[in-house]
Amino acid sequence: MNYTYSYKNEDAGGTLQTETIGATAGNVVFNATPGASKRWVLLFGKIILVAHATAGNRAIRVQLTDGTSVLVEYYQTPDITSGQTRVLNLAGQGMDAGNLSGVNDYIQSIGYAVIEGADQFRIVVGGGIAADSYSGFLRVMEYSI
Repeated sequence: MNYTYSYKNEDAGGTLQTETIGATAGNVVFNATPGASKRWVLLFGKIILVAHATAGNRAIRVQLTDGTSVLVEYYQTPDITSGQTRVLNLAGQGMDAGNLSGVNDYIQSIGYAVIEGADQFRIVVGGGIAADSYSGFLRVMEYSI
């Protein structure tokens, strides 16, 4: 059986944007959404977690939701222990882990992630506590639909 993937040519009319993830407590979920009549193509991003010294393991999780239910869980880092700082790099299509900048980095390909309308790109810190903090950015191409 043959499958064909096709999509509207989105090269025209898009706007390159950086969606900032401000300092967020480790027990708070962050949802980024393009909003009504908008589509994002997620190009790449970075999430930095600073785990507090309080004992316990944490994990950075990235998901795509429809605004209610989790549609896909892209990635969950290995355990991040108390007192550690770790970086999750979200790689666009064609990027790989061959050029990581440091031993504390993780990298996960997100391929061709399309988020539109009420969809959400969600960041969750599994095991996160209020004293933990994460921040970062998402680089997106935004289109009107």
